[in-house]
Amino acid sequence: MRLQRVFPLIVSDWPTKPMNDQDYEYFDLLQDILEEVINGRTDHHKCPFCRKGELEVTVDEAYVHMECPHCGKTFDGQYG
Repeated sequence: MRLQRVFPLIVSDWPTKPMNDQDYEYFDLLQDILEEVINGRTDHHKCPFCRKGELEVTVDEAYVHMECPHCGKTFDGQYG
């Protein structure tokens, strides 16, 4: 099943603020990875921010969580 959209819920540096232009730029960096994740490929993605860590990805029903153990960036999103 191919899913069409992922909606960002939290980018770790801004958990309590509405998303701003910088947040959307970061979200854009994740788009290719998110496309692969929601289509079933959850392993072996390099972090687009630090380019050193391999993202730890968890998919649970309609939610996606990604975290880089190297730089600490996280992303939580809902797809649908």
